[in-house]
Amino acid sequence: MKRAIRSNHFVERVFHPSEIEYAFSKAAPEVHLAGSFAAREAFCKASSVAMYSAAFGGVWVERTDSAPLLKISDKVSYIIPPCKQGVPHLSITHDGDYAIAIVAIEGNKAYPAYPDEKTVPGDSQIPIFSETHAKELLPVFSHIMHKGNRGGMMIIGGNPVFRGAPLLSIRGFLRAGGGYGVLFSDESVCQACSSFLPEAITLGGLFDCDDRVIAKSLTRWEEKIDCLVLGPGLGRSERAGEICSLVTDVWPKKLIIDGAALFWLAEGKGRVDRERTILTPHEGEAALLLNVGAGDIRNDPISSARRITDQWGPVLLKGAGSVIDDGQRALAVAFPNRTLAVTGSGDVLCGIIAAFAAAGLPVFESGLLGSWIHGKAGAVLGGKRGPDGLLAREIADEIPKVMQEMKN
Repeated sequence: MKRAIRSNHFVERVFHPSEIEYAFSKAAPEVHLAGSFAAREAFCKASSVAMYSAAFGGVWVERTDSAPLLKISDKVSYIIPPCKQGVPHLSITHDGDYAIAIVAIEGNKAYPAYPDEKTVPGDSQIPIFSETHAKELLPVFSHIMHKGNRGGMMIIGGNPVFRGAPLLSIRGFLRAGGGYGVLFSDESVCQACSSFLPEAITLGGLFDCDDRVIAKSLTRWEEKIDCLVLGPGLGRSERAGEICSLVTDVWPKKLIIDGAALFWLAEGKGRVDRERTILTPHEGEAALLLNVGAGDIRNDPISSARRITDQWGPVLLKGAGSVIDDGQRALAVAFPNRTLAVTGSGDVLCGIIAAFAAAGLPVFESGLLGSWIHGKAGAVLGGKRGPDGLLAREIADEIPKVMQEMKN
C-alpha cells in the first residue's frame, strides 16, 4: 500500500474522499487505507459481490468515534442477494504492515444468518440455492477431451418473426461450456444464425417438413444430442403446435420446454416425461399452465411452482426469486436485479441449463446451476456497467468469467 498511494490516480479511483481525508490526517496513511481496502475484500466475501463492484466507489469505510462503519452505494446494494442484505458489521485490526478486516452480515426474521436456512419472501421453508451448492454441481472436464465430451444440444424454435430466441439459447449453451449446438428451424432463422453465431450447426426447413421427416431428423441426431430445447421463438401457428406434440412424443432424452412450447402444452399439444424434462416458464407462461392470472403466480410463486410440478412435471419458475421444484425438492435462486429483465434473457438461460444437462447433470440440478450462474452473470454485469441498457447476448458472454471465478 505504501507504493500504491504514491499514485494519486490509484488513491482517488479506489477510495472515497472521506477515507482519503481521514487517512492522510494520520501519521501513517497507508495503514488506514490498507484497512479500508481489506474491509472491501471482507465485504465481498460475505455478500457474494464481485470485488470490481466494491473497489471503485461502491463500498467505503466511514470512520466514527466508536467504530468504523461500512457504507454501500446504490449501485452495489441492488446486486446483493436478498439473503445477504442485512446490516454489515465491520471490525478492522492491524498487525505491523498487515491489515485484517472481518465483516459479518446481520440476519433477520426473513433471512436468518445461516445461508442454507434462509428463505424467500412468502414461505418460511424453502431454502436458497447457494454459491457453495453451485460450485459442488459445476461439471469438471478433463484437459484431454474433444467437443463431443462436452455434450450436444439441439434447439427446435424460431420463426421469421422471432429469429433471435433460439440463437441466444445456443449462445448461452456454448458460453456455458456446451460442445456443439444444433439449430432446427425455419430457413430464414438458419440464415440469420450463420452470421450471428457461425459456431452453430443449422438444419433448415422445419415448418416445411412433414412429421415423418422431422422424426427421422431427430433419430439421425439422437446419438450426438444429449439435451433438446423446445419452444423459444417457435410461435403459435397451427404447425408449431403440431411440431410440439410430435417432438414431446418421440424425443427420448433430456428435454427443456420453454417459450411457445409452454403455450402449446397448456393447449393440450404434447406431454411431459417427468424423469427427463423440465419446464421453464415465466409468470405469464405459468399462468397459462395453471389457467390463472399472472398476479396469482407473482403473489405466491412457491406454491405455484408446486402446482405446476404436480400437474405437469419439474419446473423452473423464473422471476427475481426463481423457484425450482421437482415435487420432492424445492429451492430458490435469488438474484433480484433488473439487469436480467431484458428481451432474450430467458432464452440464454435455457441454453445454460442445456449445457449442464448435456454435460451429464439431471435436469433438476441443471436448472438450479443454470439459474444461479445466469443470475450471477447478470449481477456482475450490473455491478460493472449499471442495471440498464444491457443485451441478453452480453449476459451469455459473461458466463465464462463467472464459471472461472467459481473454479478459483
